[in-house]
Amino acid sequence: MQQREIARPISAGDVSGPIKITFYSTGHWFISTRFHDDGVIAGDSFALGVAIGDTGHGQTLAGELDADETKTFERNGVDDFVRANWHKVRNSEIRITLKVDPDIGEAIGNVVFGLAIAVFFAVVGKSAVKAAQGQGHWRRCPDQDPFDHTPCVEWDPNPPPPSPGP
Repeated sequence: MQQREIARPISAGDVSGPIKITFYSTGHWFISTRFHDDGVIAGDSFALGVAIGDTGHGQTLAGELDADETKTFERNGVDDFVRANWHKVRNSEIRITLKVDPDIGEAIGNVVFGLAIAVFFAVVGKSAVKAAQGQGHWRRCPDQDPFDHTPCVEWDPNPPPPSPGP
């Protein structure tokens, strides 16, 4: 059994790390990497492409990383083309491409989450001050069906209704 191994560092955007690719004359192949995302706000999605010369054959490895995360990715399999065309695999240029796309949704989500937390604390803080001053009260959600016994209460910033007298 013969093997061909390629090991080198690779990077794109703020994702980088060492990769190792191994092809065997039996048709088995392995790709492994330990990528790190240097981002601080959002993670990235990546696709690693491995092409065997101009044969039209190769493999891919894809994944996602959070900001400032290091993770190991692996993929392996058996390819009849590699076994049947070992001489081409052994002698062809192996092209490796890394494409990285920032996770814009995660970045937007982080900003929205931060704003939601700020608004929540602003509202809760305001309600807490009113409650301390004797203003406002908790009440059953007014739009809830009276036969729906799911717990639902909301803060009413208005003074509580007067208690019925004896």
